[in-house]
Order: sequence, then structure tokens, then C-alpha cells
Amino acid sequence: MNKTSKKEIAESIADLSMPIAKSIYGDKPNQCIVKRIKEEAEALAEMGIDDLDLLAVGAELSKQAMAGNIYIPRTSSSNSLVYYLLGLSNVNPLPRHTYCPKCHMFYWGNKESDVCPDCGEKLFEDGYDLPFALLKDDIKRIGFKIDNSCSIRKTYSCRDYELKLLLNPLAQLVSKLGLEQEEISVCSFDQEEIIKCLDKNYYSRRYLKEKLLNHQAFIGLPTLGSGMLQDYLKEYKVNNFDELVDLICMMHGTKVYDSCEENLVDINKPNIKDCITSRDDLFKFLKLNQFSDEDAVILCRETRINGSGHLSSLSETKLKEAGVEEKYISFMKNIRYIFHKGHVVGHAKLEFMIAKIYLEDPIRYYRAFFSLHKDLMASISENDDFIKRLVETRNNELEKIYLAIIDLMERGFNPKKLINEIKNEKGE
Repeated sequence: MNKTSKKEIAESIADLSMPIAKSIYGDKPNQCIVKRIKEEAEALAEMGIDDLDLLAVGAELSKQAMAGNIYIPRTSSSNSLVYYLLGLSNVNPLPRHTYCPKCHMFYWGNKESDVCPDCGEKLFEDGYDLPFALLKDDIKRIGFKIDNSCSIRKTYSCRDYELKLLLNPLAQLVSKLGLEQEEISVCSFDQEEIIKCLDKNYYSRRYLKEKLLNHQAFIGLPTLGSGMLQDYLKEYKVNNFDELVDLICMMHGTKVYDSCEENLVDINKPNIKDCITSRDDLFKFLKLNQFSDEDAVILCRETRINGSGHLSSLSETKLKEAGVEEKYISFMKNIRYIFHKGHVVGHAKLEFMIAKIYLEDPIRYYRAFFSLHKDLMASISENDDFIKRLVETRNNELEKIYLAIIDLMERGFNPKKLINEIKNEKGE
């Protein structure tokens, strides 16, 4: 039997991907989309990945989704359009674009209106501009490994690939809420409302009926409900989902915030748009400065080796020869780990979906949240004075439970009733 050539494998990968692209973008997708699919297919084939590997991973992820295990891509898995089309990622790596799902009108850039001018259908906006070269580099260095946050912890190995599904509290919360993989999207109006609610004053005016304590919204959500995000928001104002993603990337990076503050922004008026916050942003910045894909990848890699960071003297010389401003060179020398944007986009989309439920149906949200913390709930007696216990407790684990109780009370609900219902659920 003749061995399948790399060219034939590339054609098979493209043949698998193209019908899905056509189902989204019409029978004649934009030529840039077609070109990227072909280039990615050729690169994957060249690295020893074939259509059967991709189908095997996709089938396993689909199986997990059918079982209620939501997955979110980690590391650079979101940087491939082929991965996205075959279900290995739920983050579209194309540059921002708008399209109509009915008549397939398409243009690059953000939406100019909510409905299609040709057929009246609701327009969709997608794309986070993630370069495939970064994923290609990762595959060359570590092989065909795909990490996904999930509600289970498991590793699958088959021939040339390894799939890791890592236990994730956020995915567990989604499972408790009964949401499905296809629902990981929130419309722009909801995004705007959620971002407004990050302001304590707005949240209080819009949602709270009783004023007991002043606290932020989204208790129990690891990013949107974190005090760290509140601290960052004091420095950087965000107006939309993209800017919030940039801010979260900065939070997760090591020394990225400090280096941006020191080198890239005016301390008195910081603007998140002035910052390089992710590995993807850095790659695109270097490409704008005329670096080849290979050199740009090496420079990105040097800023994130084992979390320690190291910009070599050779790379520093190349940056200077290319005319890169000193402030950007200093930025790269100071950072120690810079995050993958696709990873943050996947998690943020999921948190936004849950945040929508948090705002619109708090009982549904807290039923799921409390159910995940029944060990902590057991330490709450029926006759507890909840607020007094919150003030007196020094238990960090219990604090989130009591904050949730107070949030329910401030919003006009009876938390004791809900807690007792959960504690008395069958099988507990």
C-alpha cells in the first residue's frame, strides 16, 4: 500500500474544513479565509498531523460536550482556523469580521448595524485575530497536544496526539447550570450591560433593592467577581469586551502590568489600548516592525520561557537594528510571562454567559453556585445570623458563601429558603 503523501493529507484536512467554513460564510467564503485554511492544512500535514488525528480529537471533545462537559481551549489551541472549524476550539482566530448567517453578506471589521441590509437577518460579529504561527511553533516544540479546561480531569493519547481535559471550576458551574457547548456566546448588548455592572455604583442602582453592604457584582465568578479585577479597573477603564480581554491578559501575565505601566503608558492616564497584553499582541507588534514569522515567534518565546523570561542579547540587537523604540525593548526585557489571548477569550466568553444568568436569574445562578460548595454550606446552621457571621468569620473559604448570601438579601430574595432547599435535596 502506498503511503499517503503530505500533499494528500493537507488536501484531506482542507476538504474536512471547507464545508464547515461554507456553512458559516456561504458557498464562496472570502479568499483570505480559503487561503488560511489551505496554509494551515499544509503546515499541519508538514508537521505530521493528519485528518484522522484531528477527527479523533474532535470526536472526543464532541463526546464530552454531549455528556455535559463544557470545554474551553487553553494555551495556543485557539490560534487555528482549522481547529475552530473542526470543533477543537470555540474561539474564532480570524481578524474581526461581520457576516449574515442567512444571505452570507460578509465584511472585515465590526458591525455597523444589528441587521443585514440585504435580507434583514441579525448580523453576527466574530474573530479575535490570533496568528497561527504561534500554534505552529508550539506544535513543533511539544507536539500535537491540545489542552482544554473542562469539568473533568482526563488525558487521552492516541498515535500522534495528546488531549488533556483539565478540571475547571468554571466549567463545573456551567454544567450545574445545564448550559451547552453551543451556548458559549453573549450578544453585544449583554456584553455592554455586564461591563457596566463591574462598576459597583451602577450595579447597586440597577439591581439591588436593599442596601446592606457595598460590594461588586458576579460573586463566585473567578475573574468578573475578583477583587484583583476591581483593582485593575481603577487604573484602566474598559469600554467593551475586547478591552476587558486585554485587561485580563495583563492580570494573568507575570510582570506585564508593571512593565506596561513603566514603559508603555502615561501613568497619569493609562489606556489599555496602548498596552501589549498578550503573546498574540506582541507577535502582531513585531510583524508590524518587519520581523519575519520565525523571528517574531522566537522573540515571543523568549518572553515566556518557564515563566522566567529572557530576552537574549542577539534578539535585543535585532530589535534595535529594526528601529524598535527603546520603550518596547524595555517592555520585553521586563516581562516574565505573557499570556495567550485565545485562552482568555474562551474563559471570558464563558464567564459572560454565566454573568448574564447572574443578573437576570440570580436564584438559578446561586442554586448552581451553592450546589458546588455543599461542604461549606454544611457549616451554616438554620439559625445563623448571616451578616454577623460574615463580619466575625476569618475563613476565606466561607467568605464567598456569605457574600453570596448578602448579595441575595440585597437583591430582595430569601437566601435561607434557597440554602435549606439545597441542603435538603435528595441524596445529600
